[in-house]
Amino acid sequence: MKNKADNSPLIDRIHKAFGPLAGAIILDLVDLASFGPLGIGGLFVGGFVCWWILSTYNISKNMRILISILGGVYCMLPLTEIIPLATIISAIARFKEKPKKSSRYDDMKRAEPVD
Repeated sequence: MKNKADNSPLIDRIHKAFGPLAGAIILDLVDLASFGPLGIGGLFVGGFVCWWILSTYNISKNMRILISILGGVYCMLPLTEIIPLATIISAIARFKEKPKKSSRYDDMKRAEPVD
C-alpha cells in the first residue's frame, strides 16, 4: 500500500520538509543585509519578507500581520544579524514537532508477523 505522501507532488513534499527552515534562513539573510544597527529599512523589508513567507501557509490575516511586525522588529534590532536566531528557533521547533501517524505505520503495526 502506498503512503499518502508518495502521491503528493514533489514540490509539496519539499515545502513540507524544508519550508519553515527555508523561511527562517531567508529572514536571517534579510536581517544580515538590513541597513545598520537600527535600520528602519530592516523593519519594512523584514516585515514584507515575513508577509511573503507566511503567504504560503494557511494563516489568518491578523496572525500574518502580527508575525510580520515581529519579523520586521527582529530585522531592525541591533546584533541580531550575527546570530541566526530565526533559523535556530525554526529548526528547534521543527525538531520537536511530533510526527503524524501515517497509514503506512498503522498498516505495519497491524500486519501479522512473518514466520
